[in-house]
Amino acid sequence: MSGSSYPTLGFDPCPGDPGGVEQLASQWQDAAMLMIEAALKLDQTDAEQDSWQGRAADAFRSALNTHRTTIGKLRASYEDNADTLNRWAGQLRGLQELARTLERRASQAEDEIHAGILKEAHGMPLSPADQRTLDGHQSDFASAQQQAEQLHQDYLQAARLIAHKIDGALNLPSGNRGWYGQSLDQQQETALLGAEEHRKGGAVPEDEEERLLWWQQLPAQMQQQLIQQEPQDIGNANGLPAQARSDANMIQLNQALQDAKSRNDKARITALQQIMEAMTNSKDTHHRTPMFLLGFSQEGNGRAIVCYGNPDAATNTAVYVPGTGTSLDDMQGDIGRACTMFDSSNRESPGTTASMVWLGYTAPQWLTGPAEGRYADMGAPQLADFVNSLSLTHQGSSHVTVIGHSYGSTVVGAALGHYGMHADDAVFVGSPGVTVDHAADLHMDPSHVWAGHMQNDVVPSSSLPASADPAKYLDDYSERYGTDPVSREFGGRAFASGYGQGDPASSHSDYWNAGSLSLSNMTHIVTGNYEFVSAPSNMERDGNESTNPIGYMLQYPGWEITNGAHHFGGTFGDEMQHAGQAISQTGHGVGADIGALFDVATGDPVGAADQVGDAEHDERGVISDTGHMLTDPFEGS
Repeated sequence: MSGSSYPTLGFDPCPGDPGGVEQLASQWQDAAMLMIEAALKLDQTDAEQDSWQGRAADAFRSALNTHRTTIGKLRASYEDNADTLNRWAGQLRGLQELARTLERRASQAEDEIHAGILKEAHGMPLSPADQRTLDGHQSDFASAQQQAEQLHQDYLQAARLIAHKIDGALNLPSGNRGWYGQSLDQQQETALLGAEEHRKGGAVPEDEEERLLWWQQLPAQMQQQLIQQEPQDIGNANGLPAQARSDANMIQLNQALQDAKSRNDKARITALQQIMEAMTNSKDTHHRTPMFLLGFSQEGNGRAIVCYGNPDAATNTAVYVPGTGTSLDDMQGDIGRACTMFDSSNRESPGTTASMVWLGYTAPQWLTGPAEGRYADMGAPQLADFVNSLSLTHQGSSHVTVIGHSYGSTVVGAALGHYGMHADDAVFVGSPGVTVDHAADLHMDPSHVWAGHMQNDVVPSSSLPASADPAKYLDDYSERYGTDPVSREFGGRAFASGYGQGDPASSHSDYWNAGSLSLSNMTHIVTGNYEFVSAPSNMERDGNESTNPIGYMLQYPGWEITNGAHHFGGTFGDEMQHAGQAISQTGHGVGADIGALFDVATGDPVGAADQVGDAEHDERGVISDTGHMLTDPFEGS
């Protein structure tokens, strides 16, 4: 269109020829079809080439496969160009329709203005009502011109975006796989995808942003076909929608279960059935709706990502990373923790939160394993890729919290500090260290770096090797992987976690216990309700081995007696168990009393009150266990 089409506005706000753009798009689509034909022609030569032998033949086939990859990328680029141009043609038509509407408004207002001026010129003064009408027309005229200027700026911005997209489409993606866009001929698409998959080991693009665009351009029927034919590729591909990944991984899970049954691998059968029940059985303790299996593999000790709620839509997403001893055959407890966080967070902020357990790495499986950094070094890049990819498919506002427990906190710290992971909040519990000395080294706001440590959890102090500083031998925090994240020196924010309900080993797993301070505070963080997060007592934050050895010394005999009681049956075993529990609870109560005195001395009355409450709870437990010791032998007699 020329400027003369807009005589009143005086310029064309949106110049261009939509029909010409569509014709150009058609030519790009023709070029894409030529690439398809070229690829299929090359495929027809495979049978003859397979009979060639020798180094020259191998080199020829390798070069030919490179050409095939390039052809696939060119085809995708040409189709993307055609699609972009067709969208621009439609957008341009819409902009030009707005421009014509503004021209009509301006023309009508101008006619009314001229009529008023002529009336005055012939000696007919305007009444107040006529003047107001004339003023309104003048205002309409000015508004139309102003909106035309804004429309022109919108047009220029849209045109620049289109030009950028076209330029990007001509820069072919890196990697050694072909990349496929939308197809006009499904039969040819299927043949080409199948041939490329056979040669390259997978049809999914390597770049995650290209991967999502590729997936969105595939017809729904092709998406379902790929889920069925390539469940491993689709199920473990970061950047694809949660539902597609879950559908593919459920196929993998079912196949793995059948394979385990054929091998009579009882441990694996039990583990996979537990995951399957949680995912599909509404009567299972760990089943919720909706659920997604975002990752699955039997590589090494096995890997799985089980998610409660839809991470593509949830306002809040919690990613829990477990630690030492976790494997595919022993995930039930970790799935339960993700479920507990899902329930707790959605009680606090209904319908807002997705919660998952991410076992996407090989966790150390033995006692000395946590002293080795290689597990975190291998797992952290994978965690960073996964968490960062969540934003690609997410719709609406998003708040992501990554929670690391035990050695899992080391993995989370490495992902944040060294591998570019982005999160809104990071939570460390029972941590042996997070690979850095200060919260600021995690490349996020220290006020969103949180840590909790139950006083009865000695796992951090058991990490080897011990501190090189003899002055810190009695400190119950380790420096194996950097400054303890609960300490003031670290510079993050500590939250109250409580004392722990059992011996040090079991207390290490108490952070998700119902009604615990730890679960409550993690829930507040996950839902973004930071004002409700409670701070730890001085006793809890400063450590307790150096100031409170008496409570520990009294508890250890009780734990040993309780553990030994499990080897005996009948009344004698029950008596031993009650005696051990009474002794350990006595030690626990003494420790809480000393802790209360410590908190009073350091100016922490709230912490002291919590410790007194713990001691009173222990006192009731001692009375109960002592009573059972006296009455159990006579029951049933």
